[in-house]
Amino acid sequence: MAESSSADLREPDTADEVRHALRAPERGWSSPSLLNFPAAATELLGWLEDSRNFDRRYHPPALMSAIRDYDRAVKDGLGKKVQAVLQSDLAVFETSLTPLRNDPETDRKPAETTLNILINRLKNPDVLQAAWLDLWSKCGRDDSSPEAIAIRRDLFLALARFAKHDVEQFIYDLDGLLDNDASTVHRVRSALGDTPAPDSPSTRPQPWELAKLSAAQRRELVERFLTLPPHARQHVVWLACEQASLYLRTADTIGNMAFFDSETVPEDPQKATAKFGKYGEQWTSRDGQIMAKWSAP
Repeated sequence: MAESSSADLREPDTADEVRHALRAPERGWSSPSLLNFPAAATELLGWLEDSRNFDRRYHPPALMSAIRDYDRAVKDGLGKKVQAVLQSDLAVFETSLTPLRNDPETDRKPAETTLNILINRLKNPDVLQAAWLDLWSKCGRDDSSPEAIAIRRDLFLALARFAKHDVEQFIYDLDGLLDNDASTVHRVRSALGDTPAPDSPSTRPQPWELAKLSAAQRRELVERFLTLPPHARQHVVWLACEQASLYLRTADTIGNMAFFDSETVPEDPQKATAKFGKYGEQWTSRDGQIMAKWSAP
């Protein structure tokens, strides 16, 4: 059962279950025998784009295997809402693929063209939003099997990667939204234009504050969050200052440098960067250079 960071010992809701499912995104949950749809479509495209002359002695079994992987990824790997969003693109590609199913030596160009269109379509936010709603629906049903949840979860993460999201930052933001973290909710709403961007650290919610959104409100906010462009990556240098303090504040900025109370910064540098990397969004590579001269005590 998923855990909750809220002070009250309430029963976990669907948001908690989804939050739990998205932890450790580097690990796949579903059976390795089922390729996720972006992988299956890309594998098939490799065959369709192959410039070699088709050799009936060797190539048909491999091509048919790629088609079967694609067919299974559509049938077993796509949720209802993703299938609905991609319905017309899937139908157009199927029309161009049918001649190849009957004769592998048929001209592959029509299928190649329509599959490229379908694959590019996967990068659109509405596809990721549909995968999100499919995952939420499975996690919210008591009769959902672990494998059904695993398939929806792995497809959602695969589509996020395919859309060029920085998965570590992406999951960090989702975790904050699903956990009712007020700072993350405020930052995302600012990015969406719901609230003015904070003018100073003093206007930002404190790290321990809760947003008190219902599960349905968190689901809807995540759905809107998925329309934002992938987070730009910055190079962040962390320096620990032993003789420094932030009086009655947890964060402050001076020019292109940001300072944080050490109690709010995760010990792991990657987690710290994911949490506070937004402060460096306007830095250039030149701005980000920090020169320090150290002297012996």
